[in-house]
Order: sequence, then structure tokens, then C-alpha cells
Amino acid sequence: PLIAQQAFQTLITQFPKGPFARKADWQMVDVLIAEEQYAQAVAVLQKFIEKNSRSAEAQRALIKIGQISLDHLFDIDQAEDAYSRVLTQNQDKRLKLNALYQLALCAQIRGNLEQADDYLQKARAWSVDENLDAEDHALYELALLQLYRHRPSAAIEYLEQIDSNQQPEEMNILENDALELLLLLRENGRDSTGLAAYGDARLLLLQRQYSAARSLLEIIRSSSSTSLAEEMKLLLARVYRQSGEIDLANQVLIEIYGNLEAFSRDYALLCLGENYELQADGDKAKESFEKILVEFPASIYLERARKGIRRLQ
Repeated sequence: PLIAQQAFQTLITQFPKGPFARKADWQMVDVLIAEEQYAQAVAVLQKFIEKNSRSAEAQRALIKIGQISLDHLFDIDQAEDAYSRVLTQNQDKRLKLNALYQLALCAQIRGNLEQADDYLQKARAWSVDENLDAEDHALYELALLQLYRHRPSAAIEYLEQIDSNQQPEEMNILENDALELLLLLRENGRDSTGLAAYGDARLLLLQRQYSAARSLLEIIRSSSSTSLAEEMKLLLARVYRQSGEIDLANQVLIEIYGNLEAFSRDYALLCLGENYELQADGDKAKESFEKILVEFPASIYLERARKGIRRLQ
């Protein structure tokens, strides 16, 4: 990677207007991200924008800065600045729509749920007005926001507007997630305390307040109904993984998979495979992915399992 980095830097410096300069910038960013040099990657992208401010690629570079800032640096100010600048450009409507979703995410991380709602309503209107065929995404995000605000009835209203006429095996990931959330809210409508705690835990995870999310989930995961308790366990496994405690995450996932009545056994296997992959245990990772193919032939996660197997090969 260091040799590649030096080669790209030479190309960018010595031939700034050459035919391969733009591609070299993007390749340099990929190398820096692979090396976890995130601030340096942002610096390269910022210089790229200065040199190509009127190009469509500048908008894509701003999206990339926002992504790096949010996912790796957790610099909310920098992410918001990048995404806000995307909205001032007109080259790519879908990138502008993506920026609205990411600004809503930034607002949720800050705890400003009213502002998040404003961004998501704009995203919904934009997707309809511009015929982007993306209203379902906005409806799902708005439903999650209502869950965070302890308004399950409002969340259900949004979810019921999502077109879900397909058979389960024909649904995409978003439609599947929306249907699962709708069923969860309907089934646990009388457990307002449990749903409120579940929403709080999801928001805390989003905000990377792992300790608070863990404490909440460990207290309440066994006190709610069966379906809600299962979702609590899945969420707890995510908290453990994000906190670097992958062995604890695996224990929870194995427990879910071992429960023959559990609804999310295939998803638990997928998470197990990805966790084992992180731990460099290729044999267990492959075994987990292969179990999905054999035991759950109609699973929505088949393609991700196949990709996992290909990575290991």
C-alpha cells in the first residue's frame, strides 16, 4: 500500500492535469482508507474538490467526505458541512437525496429528532417530485424516527404505506426490515415500556453510546415479550460487536440460532459468520454462511452469505 500511495502521489503531483490525475486521486483515497488514514483521505478529497469544483465528481467527493467523517472519524460537524454542500449542487439528484438522509442521521446522532424529521420529510417529497422511486426508504426512516420518539402508532402509519405486496422471498432488504418492524410494533402494541426501551437502545447505538445501550439492553432483554426480547438480543449483539467484545456478541447470536422458535435464526447465522471473519476464524465463518444456504434456502440473506463464502475462498 505504501508503494501504491507513493505512485499515486507522484502521478497527482507531477501530472495534475493529466488524463489519469482524477482517477489517481480516487485510488489514493481508497489506499488511505485501507490504511485507516482517514484524515489524510479527507484532505485528498478536499484538494480534489478545489481542483474540480465544477465537475459532477466534486459532488461525489463531498459525499465521500461525509461518509468518512461519519463512519470513521465520527466528526459530525465535518459530515454535516460536506452533506450540506452537496445540497447546493445540482449534478446528481440521487446524491442530493442521499445527503438529506445523511443529514437526518447527523441530526439523530445529535439528539435533534425534530430536525431529523424535517430532513426526512424533505427527502420523501424530493423522491416523489423527482420520480426517484425511493419513497419507501423515506417512509421506513420516518417510522424509525417515530420509534425513537416513543410514537409506535405513528411509526405503524408510515410502515403501512410501504408497498409490500411481494412474497417474503421476493422482498429486498428494506422491505423485509420494514415488514419485520411493522409486525414487531403490532405484536407488542401493549408493551409500551418495552417498545420505548427498544427505541431508546437503537438510538443510543446510533449515537455510539455503547455503554448506555448495553446497560439498558442487559436489564430489559428478558422482561419483554418473546419477539421483542429476540430483537433486544440482536441489538445487544450489535452493541457488543461495536464495542469490540465479539466473543460476547457470538454467545448471544448462538443463543438465538439455537432457539428453534426464533424468527431471526438466519440473520443470527449471518452475523456470526461476519463476526468469525473479523476474528480471522475462516472455518467457523464459512460454516455459518453455508448453514444459511442449506437450512434457510428462502432467506433474504442468501446473497450476503454467498459473498461471505467467496471472500473466504
